[in-house]
Amino acid sequence: MLAAQAKQPPANENLDVEKYVGQIKAAGGDATVYVYPGEGHAFMNSRPDSIERMKTADVPVGKRETRDAAWSRLLDFFKKHLG
Repeated sequence: MLAAQAKQPPANENLDVEKYVGQIKAAGGDATVYVYPGEGHAFMNSRPDSIERMKTADVPVGKRETRDAAWSRLLDFFKKHLG
């Protein structure tokens, strides 16, 4: 499992990522979580119309460096697990 978590209040306050990762590892699975401080929901979306909606909704717009790192990690994960 690969998880990218923005460091903003989660939409689901009951989500406990650390607990979930612990359960996956305890069951013999592999899990990695990357936390991106200061990023909001959909921070990986760089479409101009999406960025405008984020600005209008007062949602933090993802930093390019953070977005690039997150995409790189996601694509590496896909290559490793999906061939």
